[in-house]
Amino acid sequence: MKRIFQVGLLVAAAAAAVALAVPALAEIDVNAQLFSADDDVPGVALPASPLVGTLDGSAAVQDYDDVFAVPLLFNQRFDVDMTSTGAGTDFDLQLWKPGSPTIYASKPLSYIVQASSTEGTSTETFWYPASVTGTYSLNVVDWNDSAGPYDLTWSVVQLPEPQVTSRIPSTVKWGGGATIAGTATLRGVPLDRPKIMIASRRYGSKTWSYVNKERDTASGNYGMPRTVGSSTGTFSYRVYPTRLTEYRVIVWPTHDVGRTYGTVTLVSPRATITTPKAPNRVRAKRSFSIAGYLKPKHKVGARDVRLRCYSKNKNGSYTWRKTVFATNRATTKHPTYTRYTRTTSLPFKGTWKIVAYIPGDSIHTARTSNPEYVKVY
Repeated sequence: MKRIFQVGLLVAAAAAAVALAVPALAEIDVNAQLFSADDDVPGVALPASPLVGTLDGSAAVQDYDDVFAVPLLFNQRFDVDMTSTGAGTDFDLQLWKPGSPTIYASKPLSYIVQASSTEGTSTETFWYPASVTGTYSLNVVDWNDSAGPYDLTWSVVQLPEPQVTSRIPSTVKWGGGATIAGTATLRGVPLDRPKIMIASRRYGSKTWSYVNKERDTASGNYGMPRTVGSSTGTFSYRVYPTRLTEYRVIVWPTHDVGRTYGTVTLVSPRATITTPKAPNRVRAKRSFSIAGYLKPKHKVGARDVRLRCYSKNKNGSYTWRKTVFATNRATTKHPTYTRYTRTTSLPFKGTWKIVAYIPGDSIHTARTSNPEYVKVY
């Protein structure tokens, strides 16, 4: 098969794999049995460990890849070690996620979930805990068009799944932050310095992204977060939502502990709406102005704020009489706010209270202001 391109990878795994001694197919030349099926995903069935294969990237042969199908269950750890006795070989290892279209994809890093690529040698190793159940593809890659044998050992281990509890406020002040805090345990025992990833997604979306995107370069686990808990399993992380956002805590897998997902929590920023300002005394049926401020900024000209007007009864209670909509205005006095204004009138004498209300939307939760009191004569 003619090679379209060679896929490079920047991440080198450092964890030592635990070889599982399984007798079978040792010292059998895999390439002697396999043909085009081992040149692309999903690959051929991975023979029992240990196995011997060959690659020959010379112009005459052009055998650059041996691809093996590796079925894994969620939280099964796949350990791989490779060496080569071939002079001048530089073979690498790549693990492609289930459903990858081809190893010749234009954006291979979108599909490679783990790899080992040490320049100038064919001694490679990695381990990977399966994030989903499915058939992964292990690719042995001839990086420098060399020829020679490789020895591969591998094992699969089911990792224990930890437990995680977390808490976060359901609402936060607009522009403020919230702390996600919790504890990770395994069989009731606190995990020592658990690796924690915080995932978020916009409310209504199906796609999760990571808030703490840092990658621990000292770790052999591809994508290990730097956020870690204490020796007693506790952790905390500060988030700053600017719209309705769902969060969940993920205990990131290590070599001996699997991954687990915490519950999903919706966090809503609260809009800030100031008390509407109006004259203390107004005439019945005469127009007067009401104004206040709203944060976050809303579209100028829109009518988002509702002014609810209540008249006072003889027993001291109030009755809701009318609602009018205020108009959003730009303001130089408070550039990060929207100024809301409305001209209205009240129909009869007595004491009235006016309350500003902003309904909830995809950006913030609903919010009601403190009341303003007006005497109508």
